[in-house]
Amino acid sequence: RVHFRYEKDDNLKVALEVQKYLEKYGVNVVMIRDDDSFLELDERCAKANNAKADMYVSLHRNSYDGDISGVEVWVNNSEPEYDTKLAQNILDDLEKVGISENRGVQYGYVGNSGVNYYINADTVMPSCLVELGFITEDVDNKLFKITCWTMSTSQGLRAVCVQSGCVVRICTTFLCERSGIWQ
Repeated sequence: RVHFRYEKDDNLKVALEVQKYLEKYGVNVVMIRDDDSFLELDERCAKANNAKADMYVSLHRNSYDGDISGVEVWVNNSEPEYDTKLAQNILDDLEKVGISENRGVQYGYVGNSGVNYYINADTVMPSCLVELGFITEDVDNKLFKITCWTMSTSQGLRAVCVQSGCVVRICTTFLCERSGIWQ
């Protein structure tokens, strides 16, 4: 089976759409990248930490040489409350629009729960790494509708912003008091 998708392209498309959606509601979004550039992991964390962001969300597509599908979100292995709430809100909203499987909130690093993904270990704000389905799986690629998944990811992020006090709701508009990082 041959796949002609690049993770970096899918990630950037979703991230740019999430940025547009959240900015409509007054959320100050600081992008790690807004073009086809590359930053090392330590540079990404430094940018987030220097921006004094309230949360960091890193968007990805998973891959595996086998028959596996679904969406999962990774947080720090210490299971922090806000990180877990952020991850769960994103998963809940993605599940509403249709995913092949909800693989749940995961802690640590795939295959080794004793360590963390770099962004979950080296940022000072709540963070999560969202795996938006398997790029190597046809069923996930068919379900990967940029618009639907973008809206759901955005709504999950907006919900946790409201719950954590990063965003104040006034009627139907949202005002961001602090900023978030979206990769």
